[in-house]
Amino acid sequence: MFFAKLKSLYPTLTYSETKIADYILANKDETFDMTSQELAALLGISQSTAIRFSQKMGYKSFKNMILDLSRSGEKNDIQEIQLKDSTAATDEKIKNHFSTLIDVTYDTNPPALIDQAVDAIYNASMVFCFGYLATSAMAVHMNWTLAELGIMSIFEENPFALTARFNSCPKDSLLIVFSKSGETQATVSVAKAAREAGIRTLGITNMARNPLQSYLDIWLKTMYSPAKTRFLSYTELSAHLYLIDVLILNLYKKDFSKFKHAVTQYQEIAKPK
Repeated sequence: MFFAKLKSLYPTLTYSETKIADYILANKDETFDMTSQELAALLGISQSTAIRFSQKMGYKSFKNMILDLSRSGEKNDIQEIQLKDSTAATDEKIKNHFSTLIDVTYDTNPPALIDQAVDAIYNASMVFCFGYLATSAMAVHMNWTLAELGIMSIFEENPFALTARFNSCPKDSLLIVFSKSGETQATVSVAKAAREAGIRTLGITNMARNPLQSYLDIWLKTMYSPAKTRFLSYTELSAHLYLIDVLILNLYKKDFSKFKHAVTQYQEIAKPK
């Protein structure tokens, strides 16, 4: 998972952090026994920079990063689909990349953070779901799933119509936003409006620091690559789907009797006559 994370975060690294990344890429086997202090001294940077680099990569400590690095191999590198690939080779590459995306998402969103997000949804009197263009499908899926659980949830694809609702909705409402990059202006504007209206915001977006992140109360992280290829551009939303399932199933467990009753009612209404 180390190299998949690094590929996603590399464009956002500072000069000193890039020195660390480049050294590890060129001397992977030599870093396994290094401490943050030793690596910093070797590269002429501060120890705090080495520790900050490991935290930016999503690890609790420098030691945990080195441990993951020692377990990582070429199989974790993202393999682009080639036009000459057979159907079998294409399918296997997609399967492997999905697995990498889910592993990275699992690793960078600890249980305590998931519990915080679940509590926010459970305690909200009203939930708004928003995504723009490709991620609007994620917002629609989240909205309908919450509605099935009996939660007052609203999807609005028009950012102006959505922000107009904020001033008249209950203050204990929650906004859930989806964004691959965290840089889409429409999504950032919606989150900013929610912040100004005193509404909490849960965001599912890029693990690298981004404009949207500054307006989030809860930040669930996914892998995003600014380098678009015919492979990556069609697979990144799998991590969003994974997090939706994580949130919904943990929410269901939180008050099983209540949500089971709501689902039964929903299915009774929705079943064909």
